[in-house]
Amino acid sequence: MRSNYKKIGKFVQQAKNKNNSNSRTVEHLRGINITKEFMPSVANVTGTDLSVYKIVEKNQFAYNPMHVGRDEILPISMLAHEDSVIVSPAYVVFEIVDTNELLPEYLMMWCRRSEFDRNAWFTTDSSVRGGFNWEDFCDLELPVPSIEKQREIVKEYHTITDRIKLNEQLNHKLEDTAQGIYKEWFVDFEFPDENGKPYKSNSGEMVYCEELDMEIPKGWKASKISEIGNVITGKTPSSDYPEDFGIYMPFITPTDYKNYGKFVTESIRSLSNKGAKKLKNKVLKEDSLLVTCIGSDMGKVVINKTQCITNQQINSIILNENKMVEYLYYTLLNSYENLRNIAIGSSTMLMINKTEFEQIKFSHPNRIIIDKFYLLISQCSQYIWVTESMNKKLFKLKEILLSKMATIEG
Repeated sequence: MRSNYKKIGKFVQQAKNKNNSNSRTVEHLRGINITKEFMPSVANVTGTDLSVYKIVEKNQFAYNPMHVGRDEILPISMLAHEDSVIVSPAYVVFEIVDTNELLPEYLMMWCRRSEFDRNAWFTTDSSVRGGFNWEDFCDLELPVPSIEKQREIVKEYHTITDRIKLNEQLNHKLEDTAQGIYKEWFVDFEFPDENGKPYKSNSGEMVYCEELDMEIPKGWKASKISEIGNVITGKTPSSDYPEDFGIYMPFITPTDYKNYGKFVTESIRSLSNKGAKKLKNKVLKEDSLLVTCIGSDMGKVVINKTQCITNQQINSIILNENKMVEYLYYTLLNSYENLRNIAIGSSTMLMINKTEFEQIKFSHPNRIIIDKFYLLISQCSQYIWVTESMNKKLFKLKEILLSKMATIEG
């Protein structure tokens, strides 16, 4: 052990304030997710005695000692954005004894490292749940440089994470704007007419469409997905040929959607050149629409920004006209419930096969409106794409910084 590595137990102590202490009651019940953030608890506490729940104060820590062996992650977090919350009596709550020796933010950074989770998992007990007790936590070690060095490291970390959050906030606002324009134009039919005025409220002619069982603007029509593009159902290479996997082409699965917003460029696994050639008829060109069509995540939509192949849980549309991409993306995004309603199977294993997917109908605006919408929204999309790409680089930089903590001196 290097001289600056010390046991965590030297710097921490348990905090055991319960929700009936000092005649004070805290109502905000929280849990901790696997991304190590406090979140509103999903537990049903009707009729539960909350007085035995533990209080977590600002800058204190809590962790769930159960399931570490199962999940291989210790759900631990420092309370930073609220003054006080309560957590389950099963949680361990603790605090830094002297913040002039160890910064809470620095310890939380250490706890976010994948190596920390591996060490925690390795020391779990042999129970079915794989528990992680207080003594095990205290026995873990971390490098403890000078307090000035800790502040420097924390500041660098926050510079990265604050930028990530700012980019996410900007993208949410742009997405909200794009969604608002879509609703105004294609749900309320208030797109600009030839005079630049809202169509429907300025006596724009509406006609009944029997195929859609609704009124649509004159000049529009009903179309099927099969009429505006080629639907490709992905495929997973056989596990008998591990050489089909490599680094040549992204292999997108629904799991990859969790790491992206509107656009997808990378994947957890990729195919080799050999593997991609075997599935050459499954290759998707840039700006295709990828729609999950099976399981609990069914109905989620992304746009790919590089050639890729997907697994069989995804139906993708290679569009005949690229300018349809923005309109159809938001149409499918706003058809989430409809897609789930026409699917077959149980609520946890819903499925839409390729044939059913191709027959999905939607209102098809005239070319002028499609072109105007594409020109307007593609500007938002370009910014979203740039900031999403920036965030992917920032996430990698954050992981590098966390990884370098192991070699900190001084």
